[in-house]
Amino acid sequence: RQFLVSLPIKQTYGKVMSVADTDEEMIFQGAIDLLAVGENGARIIDYKYSTRTAEQLKSHYAPQLSLYKLATAKILGIPIERISCAIVNIRQGFQVEV
Repeated sequence: RQFLVSLPIKQTYGKVMSVADTDEEMIFQGAIDLLAVGENGARIIDYKYSTRTAEQLKSHYAPQLSLYKLATAKILGIPIERISCAIVNIRQGFQVEV
């Protein structure tokens, strides 16, 4: 599912940059591999073909999935707490919750 959304900088980069006090927004575009929406919320699945361990995948891709959650929440009007994410490693055949 492709998206283009404007998000507050302080929600996206505020932890790594000194922008916590700004109200400016940035345009983000991306493509969610699989987005399932139901009565209780949404589920984002990101497919990877990797030799990394579950913890390495989780650590490396957590910022990307965090942006996906923010975008999904804004676009669909779903509380972020009702959006879950997982990475499916199709090379090694496992799933890790993020």
